[in-house]
Amino acid sequence: EPWWDCIGAGVYGPMPKDIDKAYQAVKSTHQAGYFQVGPRPFASLSLRLTGKGTFYIAGEKLISNVGDVIYIPADTSYEVEYSVSESIVVHLLECNYSKSLSFRIKNQALAEVQFKNLLETWMHKCSVYQTKAQIYNIMDMLISQQAPATEEELFSRCVNYMKSHFYEGNTNVEAICKRLSWGGKRLSYTKRNRA
Repeated sequence: EPWWDCIGAGVYGPMPKDIDKAYQAVKSTHQAGYFQVGPRPFASLSLRLTGKGTFYIAGEKLISNVGDVIYIPADTSYEVEYSVSESIVVHLLECNYSKSLSFRIKNQALAEVQFKNLLETWMHKCSVYQTKAQIYNIMDMLISQQAPATEEELFSRCVNYMKSHFYEGNTNVEAICKRLSWGGKRLSYTKRNRA
């Protein structure tokens, strides 16, 4: 099932009984260092405002630079190495997508405006409908404004996936493309150029 259907189900679905528990937006300041984070009952969408974060989630390495968005599933332990940095984080309690994701956004200014609007809406305790509308806008932006990955990023993601799934026996080009949301031609092109 596509990520936007799973994540969107918690956003577009019935109105939650307790909005304060269903969604939360916070601005976080991170000190430089390496941290281990235990499982939490909510999923997170995080926009990097400054600095850099390198996340290690379920054997996969995700790098978050300024303007990038990281999705971390609920009930997931991970490790992260930060430079001094800031991010805006959205917690989604009713989200059931179980794979981590990384988005590089074409229009970083738009991403920042969308996340800051949500933070402002949340801080002023605006209506549930306004909060859901802001999250909807972020979801729409993630779908429409995702920048293409560089060949180096594609290669790195492919290698990381193969390292953590080689023992499954069904790791083939189709499985890799499905997990990483690529067309087979893009992976084949990358493979030919790296050979």
